[in-house]
Amino acid sequence: MNLHDIQKKVRGAKSQKNDFGGYKYRNAEAILAELKSVLPDGWTVRGTDDMQEVGGHLFLKHTVTIFDDNGTANSAASGWAMHAEQKKGMDAAQITGSCSTYAKKYALQNLLAIDDGSVDPDATNKHDDTASMAFEEVATQHLSQSELEDPIKVAHAYADVIEQKVNAYKKHQFLEQFMKSRKSVMDFIRLHDEERHNEVRSNAIHHLKTLKEGAK
Repeated sequence: MNLHDIQKKVRGAKSQKNDFGGYKYRNAEAILAELKSVLPDGWTVRGTDDMQEVGGHLFLKHTVTIFDDNGTANSAASGWAMHAEQKKGMDAAQITGSCSTYAKKYALQNLLAIDDGSVDPDATNKHDDTASMAFEEVATQHLSQSELEDPIKVAHAYADVIEQKVNAYKKHQFLEQFMKSRKSVMDFIRLHDEERHNEVRSNAIHHLKTLKEGAK
């Protein structure tokens, strides 16, 4: 069996459901379980973590390797995630665990050629509610199953990605559309952490003002 055969058999279906966002998603555990189920007897999958510093930032690199029944590496791929020094509501062990889960999912998706469904902010002007499911899934895909059941951690994940996307916009028209389409998400953040909501809102207003002034 080669990698092409394995990729054809692993569908990477979105079998999990987020009760807060109401959308389906795939996680690393589900992808790994499906991968194991299609491998021949005696074949194994191993994952390793490696911490590396890049440009003054600490990154966690997770590598997934498939070995055949002779112990020979058949194929491998890696996924990366920046390791934050601190994150609100999480201790050091939780930050590392969340980072590893995120990197593992991307390593598996890279290995099996599974699209994560993310969209570049300025690549399209379709920033309405029809894209909200993809946004919420991408925002929370690094969370563990237990974290996905904690509304505060889900709210923080939403807030983190909204801030990242807000800062990536280069045209105020698209940023305005994006924030309007994320009203329900912002309401969710405010319900579970009003301080974090106010931080995100303030950042969006400031960036929008900067873009408008630059367009004059």
